[in-house]
Amino acid sequence: MTNPLPIPDELWAKVPSEAQAAIAAAFAAMHQRIAELEAKVRDLETRLTLNSTNSSKPPTKSPGMRGSNAPWLLPRRSPRSPTASPRPVGAAPTPWTAPTPNR
Repeated sequence: MTNPLPIPDELWAKVPSEAQAAIAAAFAAMHQRIAELEAKVRDLETRLTLNSTNSSKPPTKSPGMRGSNAPWLLPRRSPRSPTASPRPVGAAPTPWTAPTPNR
């Protein structure tokens, strides 16, 4: 079997033919997977460079464009509810008093 791998011919000749076939098949499968992944990376890199000015997307779907509804671009809401009474920073809460019984 001819040497399909980047292994010196002297070393390849010492490998049994069954092992050569298994190694060559594994190498071919990995080579195919690498080619698929490189194509995917090229596609993703191309998609990263697209925005509403050079694609068919409307401006509202482009991140960072005006009018976007992306949640990370919206102003943050206050953690305090709008009905909570404001208390000065560092002030202690008002003490609890027991209700007076009705007579």
